[in-house]
Amino acid sequence: MGTKINVNGVETIIKRKSVKNIYLKICLLDGKIQVSAPFRMKLGEIKKFVLSKLNWIKKKQENFNKKSLKYLSNEIHYFRGEKYTLKLVKHKSEYVKLEEKNILLHAPGDSPIQKKELIMKKWYRDELTKFIAPLIKKWEHTLNVSVEKFFIRSMKTRWGSCTPKSRCLRFNLDLAKTSPEILEYVVIHELIHLIEASHNKRFKTLMKNYCPNWKNLRKELNNLDNIQ
Repeated sequence: MGTKINVNGVETIIKRKSVKNIYLKICLLDGKIQVSAPFRMKLGEIKKFVLSKLNWIKKKQENFNKKSLKYLSNEIHYFRGEKYTLKLVKHKSEYVKLEEKNILLHAPGDSPIQKKELIMKKWYRDELTKFIAPLIKKWEHTLNVSVEKFFIRSMKTRWGSCTPKSRCLRFNLDLAKTSPEILEYVVIHELIHLIEASHNKRFKTLMKNYCPNWKNLRKELNNLDNIQ
């Protein structure tokens, strides 16, 4: 999970890893800060590093807050890697429908933001489940592995995770907003963890064999700062 620290009002999660240098990234889902630091690095050095990036961090977080969704008509939303325009439709029933390049959100006219968000999330979850299930079946056969269960979760720091012992997979709900190619990359990534639990040389070789473009897809996924 990592260690939480506060640096001049900026909540930061520190994760100790077998790396040579320190790295900082802003979570694209909630604007939080995560630092990957070598085991040998002292806490004071890490804080100093975060302080040196403080102006950049605050600017990025301000941009994140400006992009926070309000679930109003004509707002831009993403689905399967494509941009769609949200259209609110007053209706006694609650559901979502695609119509050309529009996402039609049906809900009572007095629905608060939180309710509209829940309706959208349910739709994303249902759609993502439809896409992931056949991908798992396909790659179970190709990799000769077996998945017991998979879950879709709202996750802040991961796009997916795997528990090899129970053969259970978890996928980030926001993958519904990414392209089919990226989604399949994440599915392959997690299923390969059933063969190799760590991100070692063997894991990377397997990824290269079954998903030759995986490094580019990973980079694309980690740079999705425009998806909400």
